[in-house]
Amino acid sequence: MARKPSPRTRPAAMKAARLPSIPLEQIVSTCVAWLEARGSKQVRETIGPRYGLHVAKSFGVPIGTIHELAKALKQAHGPKGSNQCHAIAQSLWATGWYEARLLAAFIDDPARVTRTQMNRWAADFDNWGICDTACLHLFDKSEHAFTRIKAWAGKDAEFVKRASFALLASVALHDKDADDQKFLDSFPLIRDAAS
Repeated sequence: MARKPSPRTRPAAMKAARLPSIPLEQIVSTCVAWLEARGSKQVRETIGPRYGLHVAKSFGVPIGTIHELAKALKQAHGPKGSNQCHAIAQSLWATGWYEARLLAAFIDDPARVTRTQMNRWAADFDNWGICDTACLHLFDKSEHAFTRIKAWAGKDAEFVKRASFALLASVALHDKDADDQKFLDSFPLIRDAAS
């Protein structure tokens, strides 16, 4: 007769085995519905005049509420290094909803972010809120941050150019181990764009 696993080793393995596999589309549609249900006409109508955010597709969800969902998603679809949050983030971004894109920046795994993704998302930036959030909460932790700072600094598109300098500020704030020379090399970019 085979021995039962001890109670100390069994739960984690059994819980993992019993978790249902939820299709990506269902996770994303549930997130979007959750955001829509918490949207507010008042927030939606004041986001432009109050914050200077001109957003084509918005539910009007406060940022604190988006953070709640981000935390829950990371807990449910983590741990760090898991590909699931990265896949969810890509699909959330593709919806085009402002709040879904903010959520994507909060949950994506910086280790999985590529230069191609950074360029694709930057091309979609249409306001300072999404630009700064992606740079401050995701892109600055990517190994490609400094390459994008230089590449985007000379762009004509307003929010792509802004992303260069928002990213530089974010890296300066968060990456305490970065070599000073990388920042010194960025001074000419700042000087050239300071008009």
